[in-house]
Amino acid sequence: MVRANYFRRLNMGSSALQSRTLKDITVFALLVVVGVVGRLACLEIPNFQPTGAVALFAGFYFAQRRIALLAPLAVMGISNLWLDAYLSWPQMIVVHAALLWPVFLGRHLLRQPSSTASPLIRWGICLSAPSLVFFLTTNFGVWLVSGMYPQTLAGLASCYWLAVPFYGYSLAGDLVFVPMVFGSYQLSRAAGWRGWVPGPAAR
Repeated sequence: MVRANYFRRLNMGSSALQSRTLKDITVFALLVVVGVVGRLACLEIPNFQPTGAVALFAGFYFAQRRIALLAPLAVMGISNLWLDAYLSWPQMIVVHAALLWPVFLGRHLLRQPSSTASPLIRWGICLSAPSLVFFLTTNFGVWLVSGMYPQTLAGLASCYWLAVPFYGYSLAGDLVFVPMVFGSYQLSRAAGWRGWVPGPAAR
């Protein structure tokens, strides 16, 4: 009897794991579709894209860090097939690194908050920080390797100043797509689809 109960629990655990894996694959695929379609559909508005929202949600939702990191990388890799190439390898690396950073933000501020900050503060950081970090890092990279600006403080200031409108578009994209992605997730669970759209899995 004890052995039978053991194997029964083992089979139940295996079935639950397989079910969770299927749901995670579905959520991953939906995130990539949303990211690719959203990025290509908004090409006329520079830097207005859902990649930051995809990265933030992936960090919040997926238990495995490598899966969470793969989601925005898949969005960038697939959508880049229809876009112009980067000016250089360093520029591509900086852009991708800046778009991966929200994954860690989602894990530490939304998934299992370790700080005592209020939800309002944590969400404020998640909505504003990704575009700011993207603005600071990518434009520093442009100044450093593109040859478009003098390698002086004045040249760096000019690079940042000319990029301010693009920062506005990037921030607007996060303010639109982050509530859209997380809101869709919460609505689907509130609508009674909790079995199909589970909460974040334990690490």
